[in-house]
Amino acid sequence: MSALTFLGVVLGGFNAILLGVVIFILKQPDPHKGREAAEIHELGERITELSKHFLTFEKKFEKQITETSGQNLAKLDRFSKDMGQQLKDIHDSL
Repeated sequence: MSALTFLGVVLGGFNAILLGVVIFILKQPDPHKGREAAEIHELGERITELSKHFLTFEKKFEKQITETSGQNLAKLDRFSKDMGQQLKDIHDSL
């Protein structure tokens, strides 16, 4: 009878140790959860950086459009003056 009691105590202790190991393993944080959060954070930083680059590109594009528009207006003004002068010369010569 004492052998069965001893065997019951040993198996109970072994079960308690196994249960403790299982609980310890299940309580460990999910390694994928931290990695996913880091990837999401990195993705957010990349999106912010891309947004900054996009705004810079947009400002350069608007500046280029403004400069080109100003140059075209200056060319049209010069052309108008030249045509006016030529028409005046033609009119005077007639």
